[in-house]
Amino acid sequence: MNIIHLLFSAKGRIRRRTYWMGAIGVFITSSLIKVLGLAVFWDVQPAMMVPQMGVWQQLNPTPIALFLWTVMLLFLVPSLCISAKRWHDRNRSGWFALTGPIQLALSVAAFGYDPSGVNSTQIEKIAYLAIMSVSGVLALWVFVECGILDGTKGPNRYGPSPKGITAAPDVF
Repeated sequence: MNIIHLLFSAKGRIRRRTYWMGAIGVFITSSLIKVLGLAVFWDVQPAMMVPQMGVWQQLNPTPIALFLWTVMLLFLVPSLCISAKRWHDRNRSGWFALTGPIQLALSVAAFGYDPSGVNSTQIEKIAYLAIMSVSGVLALWVFVECGILDGTKGPNRYGPSPKGITAAPDVF
């Protein structure tokens, strides 16, 4: 399997080693691009700062946010393709790859809310705890399914075994 197929196709199966190598590679690459981009924007930002009542205040954070969102969206496709192939190896639909973005969205939604405020009701605190719990359980499930458990032995409906196993093992 070549790198283009690994990063931009959701067809086929990959083993755990390939999954971890691809996931770590995508993470490191996107992180380096973000750090380099922030270094560039960091030089631009002081020109965008203005004094207001003795305090330096940022005028426009939009370029940095736009850059970070763009990088995140560019690396979403490779992440989903790698994940879909790993779900295929577990003999599950590639649509399970969407559990990653769903978990991330739940976490972002929960972190954007502070339940410790004075005006927070008990229901809001319970909702926050429920969202964080669901997000954590979902993340743990994906980690175990894709990163720890072995794939289907032999061929399955998504293709041949990435380990080269041609048939399911006999029990007896």
